[in-house]
Amino acid sequence: MSVELLRRRLETIGNEQDQSRVQVVMRGLDRMTALMNSVLDAAALGEGKLALRHTAVDLVGFVARIIALWRDLHPDFEFTLTAPDERLELELDEPRIQQVFENLLSNAVKYGGARKLVEVHVTARGGQAVVSVRDHGPGIPAADLPHLFERFHRAAGSSGQGHGLGLFIAAALTKLHGGTIGVSSAPGKGSTFSLSLPRART
Repeated sequence: MSVELLRRRLETIGNEQDQSRVQVVMRGLDRMTALMNSVLDAAALGEGKLALRHTAVDLVGFVARIIALWRDLHPDFEFTLTAPDERLELELDEPRIQQVFENLLSNAVKYGGARKLVEVHVTARGGQAVVSVRDHGPGIPAADLPHLFERFHRAAGSSGQGHGLGLFIAAALTKLHGGTIGVSSAPGKGSTFSLSLPRART
């Protein structure tokens, strides 16, 4: 709060160098907050203390809204969406599945390489709805694939990005919804993460 008040004051009386320094501090605080929230989520999931609040959600509209937000946040990236015309009804804890989906988008942006293209596909397969997120980055070494969803694991070549909790939390939240999450990747060919969730019974 003190840093935010300082930032607002410097907008009026500070110079560009002072404002830049405060922005660095703000970004650091944001990263620390995100890390603390991830640690708390991981602890709650590990102890079975995280409760879900399910509501009826149209998966196609849900994914489209999030992609629209990410297009605004990352105008240098191209986000494509392929989805059915009809609604796909699911019973979800919407904020938690948004957390899962945004983790996959975040990784696609971080590790997507120079092409800067993220492809999202929504499909229905029997009683399941599947969201796939594909990047065109360097891919993931085969030795890392079995461990990607483990707590604190970071793939080789990740250059210290992330804290190794995002995919662990994503997998745990997906499992709580009765779904699965998986990955296919090969060096030089990008990566595709697939989130599969049960459709609502009609």
